[in-house]
Amino acid sequence: MKYFRSLLFAGAVLALSAAANAQHAVIKADVPFNFMVGDKLYPAGEYSVAKIAIQSSVLQIHNQSVSESDLFQTIACSSNAQKKTTKLVFERTGSVYSLRQIWVAGSEFGWEVGNQKRTETRLAFNGVKTEELIVAANLIGR
Repeated sequence: MKYFRSLLFAGAVLALSAAANAQHAVIKADVPFNFMVGDKLYPAGEYSVAKIAIQSSVLQIHNQSVSESDLFQTIACSSNAQKKTTKLVFERTGSVYSLRQIWVAGSEFGWEVGNQKRTETRLAFNGVKTEELIVAANLIGR
């Protein structure tokens, strides 16, 4: 019985450490278009995105080209299965691209970025459709 409990405990520790590693992931992506995060516009370029603390829903975005960083609020989200690729999901409404979700390969948990209701509402009244775009990203650290 002791052996079984030890084995169960070791499995739980491994599972929790894998989840913690996924939460500290540093994601790097080359975004080929200007995009919004919240109400801020970012130029096309190479970016890294990282969680600033395990229990925080705040992520840091860093523009590699001009060495500028900002923090932004996210909401945890999940999918039915583990993601096969690390990716940034954008939404395009007219000519405006907005970062919507961030996913890490090997995890079913991701982050969702708050919406920009003002911009989308204004564009929606003009009859503009919304599309989803995916930018492949690399996991460079855990």
